[in-house]
Amino acid sequence: MREESRDIPMIKFNWKSASLLLVASLFGGAIMPYIFYLLHWDDKLAVMIFLPISLALVLSINQYFFNTKQGFGKHFVRMFLIASLVFALLAYVWLYQGIIF
Repeated sequence: MREESRDIPMIKFNWKSASLLLVASLFGGAIMPYIFYLLHWDDKLAVMIFLPISLALVLSINQYFFNTKQGFGKHFVRMFLIASLVFALLAYVWLYQGIIF
């Protein structure tokens, strides 16, 4: 009996995508909240706005530019929007509802 090969689409990380993820996390999770803190604005708002967008952008760029070379298209936009919504929901639950995973 022959086994069927199942290709499960997975997001793969190499040095380039891992370093981009680190930069996006520092930007959305440390730099922008610190700037909001210096301006006497709510730093949770900065995390809520910038961290989900930056992480979703990195995941989308990794999938559609580094791994598959498909580039910018409707699938890129769809993945970016879905990932942004999911990360924003997780950030809201984490920051404003007080539930830490």
